[in-house]
Amino acid sequence: MATMGSTVSGGEFTVVTVDGCDVRDVQLIKFNYAPSIEGSGLDYLRPVRGDVNRYEYQNDSFGEEVASEWVSVSVMNLYDPVDVIVRNLDLSDLNCNAVYEVEFESGELTNCTMNMTAQRILDVVLADGQIALTDCIDFNVFTEAELDAVTTKALYYPDYKDPENDNLTSDEEIYYKTSYLASIAALKPHFYGNVSKPEFISVATSKSATFTTSRLKIYVNVNYAPLQLKKYMKDIYNGNITAVYDYYFDFSFAALAGGGE
Repeated sequence: MATMGSTVSGGEFTVVTVDGCDVRDVQLIKFNYAPSIEGSGLDYLRPVRGDVNRYEYQNDSFGEEVASEWVSVSVMNLYDPVDVIVRNLDLSDLNCNAVYEVEFESGELTNCTMNMTAQRILDVVLADGQIALTDCIDFNVFTEAELDAVTTKALYYPDYKDPENDNLTSDEEIYYKTSYLASIAALKPHFYGNVSKPEFISVATSKSATFTTSRLKIYVNVNYAPLQLKKYMKDIYNGNITAVYDYYFDFSFAALAGGGE
């Protein structure tokens, strides 16, 4: 039984290939709020004006080329705990989460199981006004097949989209389905809450996965944990808290009988 793996870092996405299983591509899928029509800033009150976009990883950041210049984007949208209370919103309504699409390639695997861990980067040094993302985020991972199995539009369409009349783009389908699956997940693996923060956590264990024509796409959802951020409410409201990336992902695959050697 072959075991293969790859490592993808959360901040810089340095990729290491192991035993013939390659990371072919990593892209970010996120929600973007539209500019405010009343003044400066973004229109958080009308998410219907926003959109979902996909970004490539280049030059040590996710972004896109604009007029031949590379423009980086923030991976996760701002989280305002005061807004959650005032507007009585659920976390899923805030569109803060980042969805990473990771595409693997293997000429040897077909039907297999996937293990995924989130590993903490131990040498990150925090400055004043900074916290570690591992202190305040949850992780979930889903396969393309799991997203395809969500077919009832009313389950994953946001309130500002009409399941009967609005058609989603392919990236919107991925983003909203992943967000929905993460919202109903019984477990939301995380680093916080331990007496001593662990060096790694398991996000998926023996999850079924299938390489089709040598390719496999999986979707990692990263979102804030509201209860963890309550302690920073005053600082966040004053705009002087920054969460720093301090994790990376490690994947391994094991072939099932008849699914690769």
